[in-house]
Amino acid sequence: MKLTVTTDKQTRTYEIAESWDKLSTRTYQRILAEWDGKDLVRLFSIMSGIDYAFISTSDSEELEDSLLIATKFIYDEKPDFKDVPVPDEITLLGKTIKVPGNLGRLSIGQNIHVRQRLAKSKTYDELISFTCAVYLQPLLDQGSFDLDRAEEIEKHILDLPITKTYPIGFFLLRQLGSSGRTWTNALPLTLRLLTKSGQAFLQALKSANSNLLKTSI
Repeated sequence: MKLTVTTDKQTRTYEIAESWDKLSTRTYQRILAEWDGKDLVRLFSIMSGIDYAFISTSDSEELEDSLLIATKFIYDEKPDFKDVPVPDEITLLGKTIKVPGNLGRLSIGQNIHVRQRLAKSKTYDELISFTCAVYLQPLLDQGSFDLDRAEEIEKHILDLPITKTYPIGFFLLRQLGSSGRTWTNALPLTLRLLTKSGQAFLQALKSANSNLLKTSI
């Protein structure tokens, strides 16, 4: 969806995802980190990049209609990330990378850096982009693992659809979780205190993957 918004400072056109396969990894991770499950204005602000205060104080019917249209799929469409297979290939920085059908285990260096981030995270989802970058960097560069390079690559991975990155990132994170760490179902408190609609969104996520939203003990 394209939406042109005029403020007292500028006129700008925004691109807003209308389906899960168009939602960027960055936006998906921000929704889980920043949205309380209730405030649709906040959700729309995250999805569009439009200033929260501007949306809140605007009387534009077009903007209100766009808000309702853009956020509808969050509630109405099941995010079947678990059912999406690991892609055969992924395009990154202008290069097409063949993704092995059987994802190998991370090297010691890759493993340690992901675990360090994992220890500071509340959910697997926060690390989808980082884990993908750590795994894909040696494949992209056809060389050894380099953390600085992986962090640079992550900036580009954040722009990819979550449906492309989630299968890779979650598969690897699940391997780490099954190798000794204990996990329990949890979300940030604000996401557990949801409205009826917000609960429907949460239930859809849980139905898609019972291990989707985890936190370490």
